[in-house]
Amino acid sequence: MRYGIAIDIISFLFLTRIYFFVFWPPSAPVAVKSMNGALVMNGGVVIWSLAYSIRLAGGTILCSRGWSGLGGETGLHSNWCPY
Repeated sequence: MRYGIAIDIISFLFLTRIYFFVFWPPSAPVAVKSMNGALVMNGGVVIWSLAYSIRLAGGTILCSRGWSGLGGETGLHSNWCPY
């Protein structure tokens, strides 16, 4: 693709700004009812993703040549890799 690098840079800058502001509370005096739960949800997704990649996928996180997973599997692709 001809504009791939430019699109990647623009999307990175946009998402960096969004990712910074998404965890701010919606109002200035923060109370229990007005707090932002995005940080808790994001942390849950990160923990769930790490647990899946380590336990259920056998520790193989990347599908690339020469990668060996935590379970000792080697080769071009492991069994779960969709490529």
